[in-house]
Amino acid sequence: MPTIVEKIRVLGAAGKYDICASSSCYSYANNWSTNLQCYPNPQTQSKEKSKKDNLYFGSMLSGGICHSFTPDGRCVSLFKVLFSNACSYNCKYCFNKISKKKMSLTPHEYVKAFMHLYLGNYVEGMFLSSGITKNSDETMEKMLEAVKILRNQYKYRGYIHFKCLPGASKDIIKEAAQYVDRMSVN
Repeated sequence: MPTIVEKIRVLGAAGKYDICASSSCYSYANNWSTNLQCYPNPQTQSKEKSKKDNLYFGSMLSGGICHSFTPDGRCVSLFKVLFSNACSYNCKYCFNKISKKKMSLTPHEYVKAFMHLYLGNYVEGMFLSSGITKNSDETMEKMLEAVKILRNQYKYRGYIHFKCLPGASKDIIKEAAQYVDRMSVN
């Protein structure tokens, strides 16, 4: 069974193709340990770097954190990892149709990964999207569960961009709109 970190690596890479006013994606997930401990303190880290120790910021790798711009020109970092790259459709344009590793996060795994980065000041908000696992409503309900956990349990009041999935019911879209700052359609 894959760890949260392995899921984040795959889903972060898949998320970089879901574009909406973003400028670039960076992969911080590639260096997380399995307990979601991020980068070591640069002041205590040895000056020598081995070839396998890719512990430097700004590396343009597979995805996971997206830099986007606010209307006033401020650059913000968003957690941009798909909820799932499994999809019941086979759209010709979509990266997920050819993805070899199909993975999904649970709502609690998604929240845990986001909160780790948010509390570490790596991200200021999130961009939440997904493949359609069984059907649009069921997938969006799971995505919305993660958002509700953040808003209600963690009292998170920061930015959430939520991608509505094609074919979703009006009811689930209306419910999602009550919890998020921005919505767009996949």
